[in-house]
Amino acid sequence: MAALSIPNASKPDSLVSVLYSGLPDTAKAEAAYSLSEYYYKHGDPTKAIFYLKKGKELASKYPLWITVAGYYETLIHEQEDHGKAEQSYLTTEQNLQKFTSKDAYYYRAACWYNYGVLQQYKDDQKGFADIVLTKALPLAEKSGAQIFIGKTYWGLGVVFKNILQYPQSENNLKKAIEIFITEKAIDPYLIKAYNTIAETYILEAKYNYADQALAQAYRYLNMVDASKDLWMDYYTSRGMYFTVVKKYDQSVNNLKKGIDIADRSGDTYRKGRLLMQLFYSFYEAKNFEKALETLGQMNRDTLLTVQLTNRLQIYDGYAQTYAQKGDYMNAFEWQTKYSALSDSVNSSKLKSDINAMEVKFHTAEKEKKITLLEAKQKETQLETRNKDTLIFSLLIVCILLLSLVIVAWSSYRKTKNLDRQKELLHQQVLQQKEQDLQLESVRTLLEGEEKERNRIARDLHDGLGGMLASLKFKLSHIATENKWPQNANELSKIADPIDSILQELRRISRNMVPPTLMQFGLEIALNDLCQSYNIQNTTIEFQPITIRKDIYENDQLMIYRIVQELLANAMKHASAKNILIQCSQNGELFLITFEDDGIGFDPKNITSKGIGLANIEHRVNYMDGSIDLSTCPGKGTAYNIELKLNSHG
Repeated sequence: MAALSIPNASKPDSLVSVLYSGLPDTAKAEAAYSLSEYYYKHGDPTKAIFYLKKGKELASKYPLWITVAGYYETLIHEQEDHGKAEQSYLTTEQNLQKFTSKDAYYYRAACWYNYGVLQQYKDDQKGFADIVLTKALPLAEKSGAQIFIGKTYWGLGVVFKNILQYPQSENNLKKAIEIFITEKAIDPYLIKAYNTIAETYILEAKYNYADQALAQAYRYLNMVDASKDLWMDYYTSRGMYFTVVKKYDQSVNNLKKGIDIADRSGDTYRKGRLLMQLFYSFYEAKNFEKALETLGQMNRDTLLTVQLTNRLQIYDGYAQTYAQKGDYMNAFEWQTKYSALSDSVNSSKLKSDINAMEVKFHTAEKEKKITLLEAKQKETQLETRNKDTLIFSLLIVCILLLSLVIVAWSSYRKTKNLDRQKELLHQQVLQQKEQDLQLESVRTLLEGEEKERNRIARDLHDGLGGMLASLKFKLSHIATENKWPQNANELSKIADPIDSILQELRRISRNMVPPTLMQFGLEIALNDLCQSYNIQNTTIEFQPITIRKDIYENDQLMIYRIVQELLANAMKHASAKNILIQCSQNGELFLITFEDDGIGFDPKNITSKGIGLANIEHRVNYMDGSIDLSTCPGKGTAYNIELKLNSHG
């Protein structure tokens, strides 16, 4: 886990512009500090130190901001000496206590959080959780910084995942994601939260949820200038997912991408995670030679094996792999190492002391035996041979018993996993059948609806429209012929509104079957739709991104209807002044982001769904998609919709 970043240092150009603006020196100092952090994280220590010095110069007249410099100095140099970094964070936090502004609470919380991270490096997960809950989080709440609070919830989610408390991990990570989405912040920690909750879902065997979380992480990775560590975490989680769903080639491919980034960036911690997942992938694929080769690579890396948890995983991996290969001698050896290492540090030290005493005892005993051997050499030699034979026999028996236990345990685990997989497969088949029936029902309903729209549109245009046009022509002809001059003025009054009626008929007909969609394609049709809803008090911004023109016609119509319903709902209920619609295509996926600054609503208080929302859900289900709704009273409404396009589109 990395130290917690404070300001948003993801856009260096905007931060540089602050340095040369007319803003106060305090704002310029914070921008310089953020640039220092940015260049440190992107591997440019020279620029990092330059901007840190620049920030201190700008902050020289402001006690709070010159004190804050201590936080950034520690952040940049903490990897050089963790002990010094711990003391520096505590000293900076203590110096900040004399300030009572929200900024001071903000940086005090950050100092405590990063101090807790350093405890994690020492395998003290409990210590980290205690520091975050009792120190960092209360200070963050005093600062009012919601994004920061979201990051602390993410850190707690990581800890609970590491100690196998999956429900607590899931709960904290959902809180973090909810905060980021509510605040509309595409923060690196939003991506981290999606990666972490995906791993938690995998460990809980909630594979569909894991896949959805990873899809969201990938989506946001491509929306920001993502750092290398975010991509490495994503490839680790994606590799884990492909392993558990038995897509081993895809798992290996993703993990090797992450390892390549780790080698280029020198990130030993993340490389260790990637290598461990690579081992599991080879192991589950029964490629035991590759599995052993990967373990060997990890075991030779002293930076990886310095952590107790890493050594435990490596030793256990060796034992399991050799057992699967039938090499029970090596399996027994590594299982013994694993058992010895799994004891606490104090127990290990106690065993060491006992072993030392035992060596001394045996040395004294051997000296006595030497004296006896000089007197009874022949008798002792015979006795020694008998003892050696007995010990060797006992050792063989122990090895055989251990082999039987390992084989039985492996067989039991395989049988249990197979039964669980069969049950899961059966449930999935039942769910798929039910989903297929529901989808067929929705498909029939939507196809019938579109046919009825076409029929009504034709009747309005060709039937009623033609009749009104004919009536207008006859009235105009009578008026111009002056057959009844005394009524000419009255006839004109009757004929004039017919034009308005004809225009309204054409508008209704276009809404039922949009001609722009059929003639010019989806992007132009959506743009026209947004323009048609623009009114004096509402601004609608439409942002198309790489929308291809070869999308299947029926899919285009479904997408058009979804956007049409979203707009209609917003105009009718939201009282919004600004609406943003972003549509993008990524291969066979089509993404719709819809945001308004209207009055919002509380989803928990909706007792039944309106027709508009139900229509949207039907069409999304028809396209095998998903909806992510984020709203609350007074905060506006945001929809994130993902649709799967027809393959022959």
